[in-house]
Amino acid sequence: RAARHPGRPHPLGLRVDGYWLVPWLRADGADLAAGAIDDDGAVRAVAAFASLFGDLAPPPPPAGGEAPEELRRWTAHEVAYWVTGPWQIGALHDRERLAVSPLAHAPRGGQLLVVPTCAKNPADGWRLARELTSVDVQKKLADVFATVPTRTSTLAAAPPLVQQIHDALASAETLPRSPLTPQLFDDLNPALAAVISGDATAEEAIAGVRRGWRRLETRTP
Repeated sequence: RAARHPGRPHPLGLRVDGYWLVPWLRADGADLAAGAIDDDGAVRAVAAFASLFGDLAPPPPPAGGEAPEELRRWTAHEVAYWVTGPWQIGALHDRERLAVSPLAHAPRGGQLLVVPTCAKNPADGWRLARELTSVDVQKKLADVFATVPTRTSTLAAAPPLVQQIHDALASAETLPRSPLTPQLFDDLNPALAAVISGDATAEEAIAGVRRGWRRLETRTP
């Protein structure tokens, strides 16, 4: 069990990411889109999300340097638990003890394997894509890392935990489909980190995010 002492004032290391804020935004009538955070619901969502961290987690690292700083804190034993996302499940022991539940308004997404037209060896790129999405490799990834297979035939043979993750995502909702969506995190992530660190109020943070998102809108043709 994590405990505080002079060398470890913050027992818990948590990744701060605006992507994880989305369920709270949606629960208060907002969303990850310019113009969708203009009322007080976005402020309430940020305040509620930040309150979950309490004083157990250290202040978030500067944007862009999260991984090296989190690793430094971990190797220096400044944190007892380091939680950056579900992709860590593969490093856990006794995974059969885990339970997965759906989160209302959770964002739904995925990753694409892309072979650009300018690739030096496009044939090799497609060969790699086929290999990574093959039944055998998908099963190995599910067994080792608890990743959800992209093939339904593989899902049937996946561990129970992986099937629970798949079922929990059934009610998840995709993010707004806009070219701007990936850029919104550039303003949202540091603003959210500032609230969790106590360097800004939720009202101040959201006001800054609104301005940043409006600028993005005006610059986009």
